[in-house]
Amino acid sequence: YVAPSLTWALGDQTAITFLGEWQYDRINWGQFLPAQGTLLPNPNGIIPIHRYLGEPNDYYKRQQWNAGYLFEHHFHNAWTVRQNFRYSNVSNAGNVHYGFGFGPDSLRILQRYGAGYFLGSHVYAVDTQAQATFNRGNLSNNILIGEDYSAAYESILSTSGPGGTIDVFDPVYGQATDDFVPYSLTRSPSAQNGIYLQDQVKLRRHLIFTLGGREDWAVFRTRNLYTPDSFSRQHDSKFTGRAGVTWLFDS
Repeated sequence: YVAPSLTWALGDQTAITFLGEWQYDRINWGQFLPAQGTLLPNPNGIIPIHRYLGEPNDYYKRQQWNAGYLFEHHFHNAWTVRQNFRYSNVSNAGNVHYGFGFGPDSLRILQRYGAGYFLGSHVYAVDTQAQATFNRGNLSNNILIGEDYSAAYESILSTSGPGGTIDVFDPVYGQATDDFVPYSLTRSPSAQNGIYLQDQVKLRRHLIFTLGGREDWAVFRTRNLYTPDSFSRQHDSKFTGRAGVTWLFDS
């Protein structure tokens, strides 16, 4: 796991911070044990809680990284402009053999299923805003206006195959294959855009009035390339508002 950052100041009015992150994980898949032999009696004995009923080469791995910046510029008057940007990339992959129940004639031979998948996604997100603060005697007025936009793309490949069987009391590994057959490949692009405006008025030291509004638009598409007629599209928009009164105590 690595997360570097760097801040660069350009005079007294401008600053930009660059952010990065990289992480890699590789672990085995979590498994469950049958009820008969753990919570319930089993004539063959008790299944050890450390018993792994998949295959030694089962795995789950994830790599993710993102990069972005935080930009801020103060004008000589009351206005400040900010922009925050981030790009994220995530890829997950895994193969697993897992049990789904004992066979009809034995409480020691576990039936298994094999599955694998690959997920790749990336996201762009940017938020641009302007903020102004005006002071008039006992009255302070803080205005915020901005727009944020994000776009994402996700691709998922799913595979499956026979997982074979395994003796839960005397397991012999290496008898199953991980050469699974693809059955689904979905691709899902999406985008969101929003604009917002907020006014916050502070009277003297204690009383704050807040009034804001926001309009959002979002679109989501998905398609399974193995099923040509499976295309779907959803488009939504929504306005949300907020109003509040706050009292600040001396403490």
